[in-house]
Amino acid sequence: MIAFLPELYSDELVYSWLSRYYVKSGCLSFAYVVEDLYVHQYTRPDTEFLNEMKPDVMELIDRYCNIEQLVQRHTMFSSYGRFLPLERKQEAYEALLRMHGNFNNLLSIPKNQRGTGRFLRYCPICAREDREQHGETYWHRIHQIEGIQICRRHGCYLCESNVSMDRQKKAGFWDAETLIPQSETIQICRDRRKIAFTEYISQVFEAAMDFQGKISVADFLKLRLARYARTDSGASLSLDNLYMDYQEFFGEDACMTKGQMQKILLGVRYHFSDICKLAMFAGISVEELTAIPDTVKDSLREPVYQQVAEELQVDYDLVCKIGEAVLKRYERKERVVQRRKRTFAWERMDAEMLPNVKKTVKRLYQTGEERPRRITVFLVQKEMGFPDKRFDKLPKCKAEILKYQETQKEYWARQAVWAYRKLLREGQPVNWTKIRRLTNMRNVDFQGCKAFLDNYGTSEEVKHLQGLI
Repeated sequence: MIAFLPELYSDELVYSWLSRYYVKSGCLSFAYVVEDLYVHQYTRPDTEFLNEMKPDVMELIDRYCNIEQLVQRHTMFSSYGRFLPLERKQEAYEALLRMHGNFNNLLSIPKNQRGTGRFLRYCPICAREDREQHGETYWHRIHQIEGIQICRRHGCYLCESNVSMDRQKKAGFWDAETLIPQSETIQICRDRRKIAFTEYISQVFEAAMDFQGKISVADFLKLRLARYARTDSGASLSLDNLYMDYQEFFGEDACMTKGQMQKILLGVRYHFSDICKLAMFAGISVEELTAIPDTVKDSLREPVYQQVAEELQVDYDLVCKIGEAVLKRYERKERVVQRRKRTFAWERMDAEMLPNVKKTVKRLYQTGEERPRRITVFLVQKEMGFPDKRFDKLPKCKAEILKYQETQKEYWARQAVWAYRKLLREGQPVNWTKIRRLTNMRNVDFQGCKAFLDNYGTSEEVKHLQGLI
C-alpha cells in the first residue's frame, strides 16, 4: 500500500507522475513498485495511457485529480480518440475510465505498432523552466504528439530521450529529471509554416473533448474543401488536385500519402496529425474542428437540394422539406435493413468457417510429435488470424472450440500421457526427468494432474505414470 504521491504537474503524463513516485518512494526494485501500484504484478507501465491500478491507489489519486480529468488531461486520449465516430469514442473513453477493456483496438492506434520506433521527447527550455519552478522536470504530454517536431511555447526543436514508447521493450519507470541533461544545445525553428501548424495542432489537442457532436470530421472536411468538388452537387472531390495543393502548402512536412488522405475523406482513417493538417489547409478554425456544430448537416445537403430545385424548377424550400422527410424515413429503414444484413452475414460466415475451425482445433489438439497445446478461443483466433472477439459473432465456431475446453490440471494430464507415448515411440527410458523436460511441468503440477490421467491414457499407461514419482 502506498502512503503518498508527489504533486501532479500541469500537462504531465500519468507515466511521468508514477515514475517520479518510484524515485521518491525509496522502493528497492521496479517489481516492488508494480506490486504496490497495479492490480496485476505482470503489468508493463504504459507511457501514453493508464494501467489498472489498485483501489487504494485510486483513492489517493482522487485527492489530486478525478479519473475523468486524469484521462483527458494526463493521457494521450485527446490525440488518439478525438476524431473517432461518436459511439466508438464514447466506448474507448469508458474503457479508459475503467482502466481495462480493449481501448487499444477502439482508439485510432495502428494495430501492434503503438510506440514502435518512438521515444519520449522533451523541450530543453521547458526542462530548464520546470527545474526553476518545481525543482525537477517531467514528461510533458504535448511533446509526445505524433506529427510535431518543435515546442509550441519556445519554438525550439524537441529532443529525443532514450525511453522507448514500445511496450515490447524492457518495462520500467524512467523519470525525466534523471534522464534529461542539465544543459543541451538548443536549435530554434525558423520555419513559419511548421510553427503555425504546431500552434494549431496543440490548440486542438488541448481543447475540451466533444462527446455530443454527430457530424463526422470526414463530412466536415469535404464540406470545407468544396472548392475541389468535381460536380455541381459536391458529391465527390478531385483528389489529385487536392493532394497537389496540400503538398505545395506543407512542402517537406506533407507526410500524408494520397491513399491516406482518401481514407480520411471516406471516414475510415482518424489519424490526429494528418486530419489537423488537412483541416488547417482547408482553413478550418480550431473552434470549428473541435466542436463541429450539428447545423453543418444542413450545409452538407444544401448543394444537392439546390441542384434538384433548379433541374425540376420547383421551390427550394419545398425540396428541402421533402428531402428531410424522405431521409428520416430512409434512415430508419436503413438501420433495420443493415441490422438484418449484418445478422445474415455473420450467420453465413459462421457456417462457412466451421469446417476450418474444426480442422484447426484438431491440429492444435493433436498428440503426435509436437507438444499438445491447450485449446482456447484466443489460441484458435490467433492461429486463424482473426481479430479480437470475432468468435463472439460466430456461435457455432465458438461452441466447437469450447468442446475442447479443459482445466489446467486436465491439460497437464494430457501432456503427461503425450510425453509418455513419445518416449516409448523413440525407444527412450521413461522417467520423471524426461517427462519434465518435455512438458515443463513441476512436481507439484504432476501430482495435481494424476487424478485426470484416466481421461487420456490406458490403465497400463496411467499405472506407469503414477508410479514415476
